[in-house]
Parts: sequence; C-alpha cells; structure tokens
Amino acid sequence: MEAVSSNKNYYTKPQIFFISDTHFGHENKIRTKQVPFKTVEEMNREIIRRWNNTVSTNDIVYHIGDFGDYEIIKKLNGKVTLICGNYEKRDFKENFQEFRKKLISLGFHEVIENGIYLDEKVLGQKVYLTHKPTNHAKDCLTIHGHVHTLKLLSRFGFNVALTYHYFSPINQTTVTKYLDFISKYSDEDVFA
Repeated sequence: MEAVSSNKNYYTKPQIFFISDTHFGHENKIRTKQVPFKTVEEMNREIIRRWNNTVSTNDIVYHIGDFGDYEIIKKLNGKVTLICGNYEKRDFKENFQEFRKKLISLGFHEVIENGIYLDEKVLGQKVYLTHKPTNHAKDCLTIHGHVHTLKLLSRFGFNVALTYHYFSPINQTTVTKYLDFISKYSDEDVFA
C-alpha cells in the first residue's frame, strides 16, 4: 500500500499527448539552427525536462515520427506509441518487425510502421496520425509532424512538431481546440 500512496499519479486518469520531431541526439538540427540550443546535450536535456514536467508515468503519448536516439525513451514519462517517420524508416530499412521488437524492448509501448486512425472517442472526431503531411487522410483531419517551420495549420490538419509547441508534448484538449477550429470555424481566407 505504501507504493500505491507514494505514486501521485496512481489514481489519475491518463491524459493523451501528441508530439513529433524530437530528433534526440541529432546534431544537424543545431547546425542548421532549426532549434535554439547550443549543443545536442542541452537540446536533449531540455526536451526531456519539458516532456517529464508535462507527461506523467501513466499518460499516453503518440510520438508521430523522427524520435532520434531511441535509448532516450528510458528517460521519458508515459506510454509512448511511436508512429514511424522518415528517420525511423531509414533506420529499419526493410526489416520493420525486428526494429519494432528492438524499440519495444527499449521501452516504447508500441511502434507503428505507417499512419493510424484514432477513434472519435479520443478527440471528439475521427483523426488520422501520420508523420508526413503529404500522407494526410482524405476522410478526416490529420495530425502530423515533419514540417518544422511555417506550417502549423492547414485545411487537412494540424502539426505537432515540437518546435511549434515549446519543445513539449501537447495534450488532447489543446489538440481538440485546433482540430475544432479547422473543422468548424475556419474558412478559405484562413488558409489563403
């Protein structure tokens, strides 16, 4: 009973979070000035800190591609489902099942090769999760990553790349507000 009472998250309902393009350990993101950090160590440390200040151990995180150093999963809170991006596809080449087993053994909750649909119970409407916006769904809105600048919203969806969201996962309430805006309130002038 002591273990249960010492875990502050034991009784809370898990939240759902979304993020993409963490690029843990990728020096090129600093060289090309896509992130405001001086070193890869500083970048990793800050993203881990922000992630763990946002996500609890019981929460669910959909990481929508380009994770980076897979060992860092051991330092992150939450049950992380990784939807493969272009970096993961480069890493597994033609042997996805072996790659998936390896990542699950490191601590990922699940690894998915291509996009997936989320049931409308999660965000109030059916939504497709995929890394590249060019792979967006035709029958519902899409949550994606891949584009690091200048494209937060589009007619077909919403970008969860960490550079748009203070280098931290965003919760389902925030995602729902963006999706509602796109589907209910935006018009052609918004995306002109």
